[in-house]
Amino acid sequence: MSRAAAAALLGICFWTASMVGVGFGPAGATSPQAPLDARLDETASITLAAAAPIRDARYAEEKATEAAEGEAKQAAEAARLASVERLAAQRAARVASSSRSGERGRYLGTFSTTCYALSGRTASGHPVSNEVVAVDPRVIPLGTRIYIEGIGERVARDTGGAIKGNKLDIWNPSSSWCLQFGRRNLDVWIVG
Repeated sequence: MSRAAAAALLGICFWTASMVGVGFGPAGATSPQAPLDARLDETASITLAAAAPIRDARYAEEKATEAAEGEAKQAAEAARLASVERLAAQRAARVASSSRSGERGRYLGTFSTTCYALSGRTASGHPVSNEVVAVDPRVIPLGTRIYIEGIGERVARDTGGAIKGNKLDIWNPSSSWCLQFGRRNLDVWIVG
């Protein structure tokens, strides 16, 4: 029983005793009004019995809250596992596509690909065209023919200050097409 419930019960007992004129004497003292003491005990029992449903309701509420929190944790864990499984499936698909190296060549990996629409000549001296791609020559040597997922074959003929590591910059004559293209992560193979 909580302190608040005990204090309330004690207050009820004192109030009931004051209403019927019973005093509380020293411990062990006998009261001439024994039947009244029995009624006080009965009142205390009734008060305790009335508090039981409240206590039971609170207990049920706590259990329901614990169950809801447990279900929320399970749902979050299931979502996390589904995300992990989805990533694993994507990785497996990439590995499967890279294992098709016989039809496209040697798989290089996933490259961050952007687009430019400038005119002029490439770093290798060739004019820009739909067949040109800017690369990091430490990753893909100039003159290498590559296949870019969803784009097709291009020749590595250009470089750029921002093209470092697994980055590509393809050329297109339309600046609006380049804006729409944005930045995409695409798989790349060396053709041949």
